[in-house]
Amino acid sequence: INAEYMGFLSIEHNSIMEKDSKGEMKKIPPAFFTREGEGFYQELAKWAQGCGAIINKVAVNDFPFGYRGMIATADIKKDEVLISIPKSMFINYDLWVDNPIIKKIDIDKLYYPTARPLNIYLLMERTNPASKWKYVFEAYPWNTESYPTLFKEEEKSLLKGSSLLVDIEAYVNNTLSDYDSLCADAPEIAQYASREEYLKFALVQDSRTFGLTINGDYKTTYIPFAEFFNDKNKGASVDRDYDSEAERYVFTALQDIRAGEELTISYGHGNQYFTFISYGFINDERDGDQVKFFVPFSPSDPLREHKESLLSAHPHYKTIRMLAGTDNKRFSKALSFFRYYCYEGTKEGLDKLKEVSDNRPGRKPDSKPFKGHYIAPISLTNEKKALQTLKEVCQQELGKYPATYEEDLKLLKGKLDYNTRNCILYRSNEKKIFIDHISFLSKALAALALEEKKSILEFAAKDKDLQSYIDSILSLFQLFQFLQHN
Repeated sequence: INAEYMGFLSIEHNSIMEKDSKGEMKKIPPAFFTREGEGFYQELAKWAQGCGAIINKVAVNDFPFGYRGMIATADIKKDEVLISIPKSMFINYDLWVDNPIIKKIDIDKLYYPTARPLNIYLLMERTNPASKWKYVFEAYPWNTESYPTLFKEEEKSLLKGSSLLVDIEAYVNNTLSDYDSLCADAPEIAQYASREEYLKFALVQDSRTFGLTINGDYKTTYIPFAEFFNDKNKGASVDRDYDSEAERYVFTALQDIRAGEELTISYGHGNQYFTFISYGFINDERDGDQVKFFVPFSPSDPLREHKESLLSAHPHYKTIRMLAGTDNKRFSKALSFFRYYCYEGTKEGLDKLKEVSDNRPGRKPDSKPFKGHYIAPISLTNEKKALQTLKEVCQQELGKYPATYEEDLKLLKGKLDYNTRNCILYRSNEKKIFIDHISFLSKALAALALEEKKSILEFAAKDKDLQSYIDSILSLFQLFQFLQHN
């Protein structure tokens, strides 16, 4: 069994520990299910097939530490269809459109308008003895202790300094606010779950839905039997897609697979933030995490009000997200925003920056409104200030963590319980992103300080990432010099 699918790559199995009532360390299962085991999985497959599903050479299987997943029961050839789920098994808007209770809900005032009707429908079905979806509820995982959104305060303290705490608080508050709005519109909903029960149910159910576009309509959809594939972001063995002609959700082998091997899909989103906050695990084979921070406009900036007025959302501050490395769109967008943030020209100049961004080649008509992105270097002076300001912000964010990156690495070598390990691993990945960006920005500033093209090229040749950045702006170098003298 390859443990990387369960988020345990690069750590020993016996390091997944917690203390028992006697204070002794013991192994723990991160999840448990209402029903599990080979007999139940056979019942589940038989039920799905009775509903029209096609299941070929695959079966649900239990793995160590309370995880489960899909395995091949026979040798599989590339492009073989493994599972095909008919539209009649999709749990989405089509099932509750005429539900008298759900029809009372004003979804426009909900934070998560596409997910909440699905939550309520399944809550109601859970109490129905004759529900078609009996096996859906019996297959749900109900141990949610590894989900960051339900962490205890002691566990949250391990994430001090991380913006993940902001997202955790937002999800919990928004979900409970949605519950209150749902009950205000339809008081009957309260009989199906308390606020605390609803939060837990919504968390589990939200992590098991797919976003499907069916006949041009986007629908949040739960697809029974499709949830058992574990995540492998790089090198997943199975692809999935909605076949609009056959009206089926189809899982197809991406490669030859031997009997007994686990079958995996990619959950999408290449960083660990997604799997940690959504599923409560960190898959080490994914790329490093993301960092997020907020940048308020300076009250002393004479152009502050105009800069804020041109931004489409959250005009008083900008949310910056960055991934590991600098050769990606996230870093380009961050640096682009800081060019806008540090601009010291005129209001007309700001208007021109927005105009150029809005009319950039290849921009789609339905693209998001202006956010300070897609702004090319403005001048050498502005570029230096943008790099320096971004560097200072990264240093400030790094300083918010109580422990250093090196201290985290030392802690990760010891025996830790499951949640503690995930928290320390997650925050250490964030710190590494800040550290690497500070290093890169320092080198970029040192390169631009040379000002002469030949010297800059020689300096940048020592670093692949720096060379990529320098190459992207060298075509404008003569323009920089022109603007400095005019």
